[in-house]
Amino acid sequence: MFLQKLVLSYASRLLLQFIQMVTGIFVARIVGPGVLGILSFGLAYTAMFSFIADLGLGSAHMKLISEGKDFGDCIATYSRIKYLLIGVYTIVVICVFSYQKWISKNYFESTIQEYVVLIYLVMTVIGMYFSIAQATFASKMEQAKQDIPNFIMSATYQVLRLILALIGFGVLALAFSNLATSLLVIPIYYLMMKKYPVGVFRKDLAKQYLKIAFPVVIIGVAQTLIYSTDRVILQNLTNSEEVGFYAAAFMLSSFINLIQTSAGTLFFPYLSSNLAVGEYGKRTSAIRKFERVNLLFVTPVIILVSVLSNEIIYVLYGNKFFKTGPILSLICIGLYISVIYLPYGNLLFGKGKFKEAAMLWVVSFGVFASLSYLFVAPSLMNLSGVGIAASLLLTNILIGGGFVFFSAKYIKEVNILPGLNLLVYGIILGVGGYFLFDAFRPQMWMKISFAPVFLLIFWGGAQLLKLSDKEDWATLLEIVNIKKLSGYIRSEFKLKK
Repeated sequence: MFLQKLVLSYASRLLLQFIQMVTGIFVARIVGPGVLGILSFGLAYTAMFSFIADLGLGSAHMKLISEGKDFGDCIATYSRIKYLLIGVYTIVVICVFSYQKWISKNYFESTIQEYVVLIYLVMTVIGMYFSIAQATFASKMEQAKQDIPNFIMSATYQVLRLILALIGFGVLALAFSNLATSLLVIPIYYLMMKKYPVGVFRKDLAKQYLKIAFPVVIIGVAQTLIYSTDRVILQNLTNSEEVGFYAAAFMLSSFINLIQTSAGTLFFPYLSSNLAVGEYGKRTSAIRKFERVNLLFVTPVIILVSVLSNEIIYVLYGNKFFKTGPILSLICIGLYISVIYLPYGNLLFGKGKFKEAAMLWVVSFGVFASLSYLFVAPSLMNLSGVGIAASLLLTNILIGGGFVFFSAKYIKEVNILPGLNLLVYGIILGVGGYFLFDAFRPQMWMKISFAPVFLLIFWGGAQLLKLSDKEDWATLLEIVNIKKLSGYIRSEFKLKK
């Protein structure tokens, strides 16, 4: 069922991403990069401190339950600690907001921007309560229960914001629509969690949570700072319009993040439980399938989006987002690198090597912050959104290399990078395709035909070089097997045919 869970997670999020992309393009065209930048800044501002409400306890919750600790007591202990942290997070954000508004000279760009931050604060707090249920579902590898409420909430929001934009409502209405859809799914989460036993708060269990969480919180802080301060840094060094260009590229490339999010919520409890009983064969098989599917079927898509980024932006967003093309290329590559190293990060977590991972993330944040200032600051390289995207790419290369190194050092039973030949093959074809496309500057009909020709070359070459086999295509057929997928959903919700 592991593959079906992964397929359900990715397919539902991919469909959601498609809805978001379509509505997002229309909304961006209607409201422009300025409004998009304000909304993106507000979300990033509140997310920047979100690590306070988790402190690594979500990972500890999944690890302890997957290792067989008392389920009800884990829920009771985790939820009470979580309530306290959510309160601390809220106070911190309000204090920082108040300092910036009334004391600091680094004022907000407008009053509307202030209101958007406060609206997103309420929405973020609600989402943090949802995370208690989501971490519990993830620990039991109940993927459908994680994905369905999120799909309902997000799809409703996308439709609602498109309607509001078409009617002519402004940035505040768009922010409120996001909050309203968060309120919509509260009863769904309540009903699903109601079925689980709730034990008692245990001090000894709380100590185990904190022991695991201490190094994980460092990881969470570094991750949050890297993936949330990008827009804040860009805003402070440039303006809302540049943030809008960057946000538009990030929205289009977020289908890559879906792979990481979907697989990450499954790999950690799966690998952790297998490590506890020494099932190295299962781990190697799962990593091999995940890696080969990505390298063989996702890599050519990443290459095509990167090479055709200017054309994609022009068709989808129009001339107003003329700066977004190069940003899209760099972000796509950078995020895809994080997908490739994902299993090895989860291997380290499952092995309990949180300190090594924490050290790597801290160093990586320092690199990211330094590169961002170097690349973006007007007094230095002045690359704006391209500079932030390049910083993210280089940082992810550093993190990926570190995870592979530590996995090879501490978990020798698992074959590291079994698809290395495919990875090198993809890099060679990608670089070659980019330079050929850039050198010849093809006519429109050649641009249209580039995608199918490149796919034929990629898969045909892989077959000729014996880099792919029947098992890879059988895995692909299993991924698109609707019957198996529906069977899994029925089993999780115990639905009758």
